[in-house]
Amino acid sequence: MAGKHCTKQDIKRERERASFNIRELTNIIYEGPENVADIERIQDIVVKDPAFSRENDYFLNHSDLYSVACKRGNRLADLFLKNKFSKTEFDALRFAVGSTVLDLHFEMFLPTLESQCADDQQTWVTKARRFEIIGCYAQTELGHGSNVSALETRATYDIEKQEFVLNSPTLTSTKFWIGNLGKSATHAVVQARLITKGKDEGVHVFVVQIRDLETHEPLKGILVGDIGPKIGYNMIDNGFLQFSGVRVPRQQMLMRYAQVAPDGTYSRPPHSKINYKTMTYVRINLVRKSARSLAIGLTTAIRYSSLRRQFGTPEERAVLDYQTQQNHLFPLLASAYAYRFTGIYLDRQFRELEENLSHGDFSLMSIVHASSAGLKSLTTTVVSNGLETCRRCLGGHGYSLFSGVASYATTVLSQVTLEGENTMILQQTSRFLLGLLKQKPDSFFQNDNGRPAESKMLNPIDYVENLSFWVSHDFQVGSAEDVTNPTFLLDACRGRVARLLFRLHKSLEQDKSKDSWNQHLVEIGRVAIAHCFYLTLLAFHRSVVELSKTASPQVVKVLERLRDLYGLHHVQEEGADYLELGILKPNHISVLRKKIMSIFLLIRPDAVGLIDAW
Repeated sequence: MAGKHCTKQDIKRERERASFNIRELTNIIYEGPENVADIERIQDIVVKDPAFSRENDYFLNHSDLYSVACKRGNRLADLFLKNKFSKTEFDALRFAVGSTVLDLHFEMFLPTLESQCADDQQTWVTKARRFEIIGCYAQTELGHGSNVSALETRATYDIEKQEFVLNSPTLTSTKFWIGNLGKSATHAVVQARLITKGKDEGVHVFVVQIRDLETHEPLKGILVGDIGPKIGYNMIDNGFLQFSGVRVPRQQMLMRYAQVAPDGTYSRPPHSKINYKTMTYVRINLVRKSARSLAIGLTTAIRYSSLRRQFGTPEERAVLDYQTQQNHLFPLLASAYAYRFTGIYLDRQFRELEENLSHGDFSLMSIVHASSAGLKSLTTTVVSNGLETCRRCLGGHGYSLFSGVASYATTVLSQVTLEGENTMILQQTSRFLLGLLKQKPDSFFQNDNGRPAESKMLNPIDYVENLSFWVSHDFQVGSAEDVTNPTFLLDACRGRVARLLFRLHKSLEQDKSKDSWNQHLVEIGRVAIAHCFYLTLLAFHRSVVELSKTASPQVVKVLERLRDLYGLHHVQEEGADYLELGILKPNHISVLRKKIMSIFLLIRPDAVGLIDAW
């Protein structure tokens, strides 16, 4: 650093500028001081363990990276078996360690077994937890990934031998991109078409051994291998898999919800989306991770920008003092906090779903599935683009792997296509919302019972129940400045998604052509994104309101600024919608823009503290 400036002193001064208690905010982000203490203890273990050192990672080739991932996976398994980690502790351990050969074992294989094994199939769960078997999740095929219902791998029931016979009937039925399959997995949970008594009963889940437990060689009828280097995430051995007459016992179909009796009689699951439960769980985890992933990139970008000095008189200014840099980074900072509070909401909703499922109540399944699909698309798209923005905000240093951001960005980039390609899965959210309207009588769309009372619970579909009000509501304000009010912003987002949804519903009702859905796909995506943004803003808003009862005024104030920036920046970016739908007027946009710039000035002294809190 040139001249009289010292990096250590500069960063110290930045932290001292914070208007709030950083530790208090950390406790809020991680839901309590006990969790923070657990996370910090785990981080200390990882930092001190040489097996987890990343000192040479940037110099390793594809094969060497995989060897390191094996060593880290072995050490991780050792720690798992020797310690009784809480969920918070183990999540923190895996996050701190980074990629290992056990990633998909923990993220998809084990959760699938835990959620879909019947009582008499629990031995699979036990073996997986003891690492007697290492697993992966074999869903995606060369021909189909996101379109699960069109998967081609077949599992045909042989009544005489009471076995399923697995086959890959076409090249496009080859399982492909399967994480931890290329070299590591001994077993796979396989999504395959169930054929029994000559009838195709759709896609179901089977646990299938892939490799010999002693020699690790592929079993008879199995063709398996690694698909090679990728642009990122190269510690994970993604692989391909083909079946040729592979036989497994009837009991290796996971039968908690759907069953095949010894005589081949099929009993369907109580809910059509239950086989997607693992996928829903993974998508919720991706939403939860997205906040921390974005915070990682922002940590480097904001700290660097607060220290790097360029131009200015009489002395050079910190890059973060320039409005353009703030415009790049501060909306992303607000998004990280919004996604964190949204992830907490989704996590609670999923736990409620699991509790309900244990009592045979499937009522939450559709809304959780729809929310997780849309939010996975929204958050991972914003985060992958946001990390690239963070990299560019480092100037030339962002081109170096040593920045830590470039390689991390390519790893996170995989999330926009894994577990459902982001553009495609938005349809699942919109289809759910349109389904809610199809259940309504015609009179529902004419009844306007006035402004609905604000729900005490976080209800992301509250606008659907009061659609007529939000479609016809006159968004008049006393002055142009009123459009920056957080309550107005929340109402504006409700109005936007309600009007887009109603317009889409009417258009689809009128269009009877065979290609109707395809001809509306762009609008379908807009509805889903509008809904999911509203959900994130609602979760952020409700969280701040609740925290105002317990947190210090200083912390509440800085969170309110981030919430307002999150909403304002969105409305500015999507201004065309708000103008077209009659929610805003042209002169409102400049008011929004001025308010955003004023919030930048307020956030600037808190910026390093806000990222340190993570």
